[in-house]
Amino acid sequence: MRLMYTECAACVLLLLLVVVYFPAKPPSPPSLTASMERTNYLHGIKGLFKHKRFLVILVAYSVPTGVFGGLGAALDMVLDGVGVSQYQAGWIGFYATVGGCAAALLMSRIADQFLRHMKMMLLFLFVSGTAACLWLVLLRMSYIPVNLWSLYLSNILMGVFIYASIPLFFELGCEASYPIAEGVTVGVLTIANNVTGVIFLSVMQIPKIGVVWMPWATLGSAAVGIPLLLLFKENYTRTDIDTQRIIVPEPDPYRATSINTNTKVG
Repeated sequence: MRLMYTECAACVLLLLLVVVYFPAKPPSPPSLTASMERTNYLHGIKGLFKHKRFLVILVAYSVPTGVFGGLGAALDMVLDGVGVSQYQAGWIGFYATVGGCAAALLMSRIADQFLRHMKMMLLFLFVSGTAACLWLVLLRMSYIPVNLWSLYLSNILMGVFIYASIPLFFELGCEASYPIAEGVTVGVLTIANNVTGVIFLSVMQIPKIGVVWMPWATLGSAAVGIPLLLLFKENYTRTDIDTQRIIVPEPDPYRATSINTNTKVG
């Protein structure tokens, strides 16, 4: 309980700092496309759900990350069947989350250096993440010898590969849905992730369902992302404008400027 109060106080402090310090916008636009007119929020949300390429990203992102997040919330119950205490399960989940955060920062930097290769990076992460999920399933079902270090490593690798995909999905989703505003796109992706996690955890309300199904569901959710990514067609219109592969008139900072990039929403 004391930890929760401490976290709450930290969140309130950060909120106050944001309100007091951060301006509504920077002195100049961070990119060329940031200064251009975008679809408004209501039309943007409607457009996203008519956008087939974005819907592929939506499912490929929200299902694996939402399910893995739900697994972390119930990890102590899942690993109880192989003799892991709640205390040990807590540390396993902690290191998986920390490893995932570090990997996400690293992948963000790598993606900056290798533009237009995010699909390939995501495929690598998901193939590797699926392998890590399979390892956990084999351990949990006692198909292979179980030891604490194997459980630690399998869960940490799951966190590393699945969570490292999040910034790439956000970026690829924004590229796919351009010119819809990034805030709308990322907001819808985040909501879908949370809804998936709620549905996953709600299944536990079914009487006598147990927890053995959870590692299997996590494995299936990670594997689902692979064919979806293979079917996804990359398009970097926003990046092409920002890097001047598509030439547009230079706008005044934050002055709404309409452009025609022959890009359709949907």
